[in-house]
Amino acid sequence: VYKRQTEASPGNMGVVPPGPGFNAALRAITAEHGALLILDEVMTGFRVSRSGWYGIDPVPADLFAFGKVMSGGMPAAAFGGRAEVMQRLA
Repeated sequence: VYKRQTEASPGNMGVVPPGPGFNAALRAITAEHGALLILDEVMTGFRVSRSGWYGIDPVPADLFAFGKVMSGGMPAAAFGGRAEVMQRLA
């Protein structure tokens, strides 16, 4: 399994938006090569919109990582994604 994991928008610098089309370009590259696109929403999930960064820049990732943003900063792990990918993980 090949993957590209990145923050949807870097959060450790104050949520700096990526350049226009950056996440869409990652989606196109991963789709072209049959790799998974995993967007890390640990910093941006539910903070920038109800849907995390996806609510601002709706690029369809294969998996989204949320974790501690769902637990008020306490240690936690949470992720979700496309049904096809999640079924393989179940």
